[in-house]
Amino acid sequence: MTKKQRFEVFKNDNFTCQYCGKKPPDAILEVDHIIPTSKGGSDDISNLLTSCFDCNRGKSNTRLENKKCRDDIKKLNAEIKEKELQLKEYYKFLRKIERDNKKYINEVSEYWSSIHNDQYSLNEKGLRSIKYFLKHLTVFDIKDAIEIADARLIQNIEQEFKYMCGILHNWIKNGR
Repeated sequence: MTKKQRFEVFKNDNFTCQYCGKKPPDAILEVDHIIPTSKGGSDDISNLLTSCFDCNRGKSNTRLENKKCRDDIKKLNAEIKEKELQLKEYYKFLRKIERDNKKYINEVSEYWSSIHNDQYSLNEKGLRSIKYFLKHLTVFDIKDAIEIADARLIQNIEQEFKYMCGILHNWIKNGR
């Protein structure tokens, strides 16, 4: 059997042992013959599946003629593929949220600077605070709080930021 053929079997089975579900790096994968070659099985891809070292040695040259066993393997494989698809989509969703958060943090930061005639920008601690508030409130809420704090004409920029944070904390606490 060629390396290319072996990796085709691995790819078809999502690099997952079809008996126990293990994957690299937790297992060393091998190609197993459903009908062993010693009992007339071929190297045709329809007679091959992915097995970890332990499961393949445990099976030895036993035939897998039991339909229930093959159906269980197919069902497990389908479940694994579905889980992988869901995880892929979930991580894609998380990346989108992270991109959106960066965009919103940047929007709030630019708004803060523009309110203060581009004389003050948010430092790393301020940006982390905005990220926290975005988990609970909208960009519009944060901009409203910036305007309210700015209207107080507080002379110290740090005090103005703390005042804005206090407004936002109160809105979170009281369910704005």
